[in-house]
Order: sequence, then C-alpha cells, then structure tokens
Amino acid sequence: TPANALFWGSLVVSSPSWITNQSWSIYLVLALIFITSFLLVCELPLFALKFKQWSFKGNEVKYLFVLSCIPLLALLRISGIAVIIAWYVLLSAMVAKKPVPQNH
Repeated sequence: TPANALFWGSLVVSSPSWITNQSWSIYLVLALIFITSFLLVCELPLFALKFKQWSFKGNEVKYLFVLSCIPLLALLRISGIAVIIAWYVLLSAMVAKKPVPQNH
C-alpha cells in the first residue's frame, strides 16, 4: 500500500499537465488503476532488499535493481519513483520462483 501511494503521488506530482491535457490519458490512468488495484490483492512474491552478505553471488537481482535505480532517479527525478516501483514489481515477477508440482 505505501508503494502504491508513492507510485501515484510521484506520477501525479511529477507531471500533472499530461493528465489534463491529453485526451488519451484518462484511459491510461484507468488502466493503471486496475493494474495497481490488482497488484494490491494478488499473491506476487516480491524479492527482499535485505542483504545477508555483500557478495555478488546470491544477490545478483538486488544489485541489478539498486544499480539500475540510480540512473532512473538521476534522469527522471520525481517521476523516477513511479518507474522504480513499476520496475521492482516487474523484476519480482520475472524472478519469482514457480512452485514445483508435487506428485502424490
């Protein structure tokens, strides 16, 4: 829920004019509302940003995420927060471990 609020806050604060000036923006906002509402209730396992040890092995996804966030914030500033949250969810979905079916 806090990430959802940060996503919407940074999206609206960073460039409010596109929401009111573009005729297609209402459809994008509605689509994002449905997507973020679904993400609030789905059971998508998100990777943890906790480091138990600092070596690269075993922390590849964490380092990739953190190092990719630096240029995103530098280039996009406030709107970078929304992009980073979307990137975190997308990366988590890509690396989520699928349950192994058990044979009975």
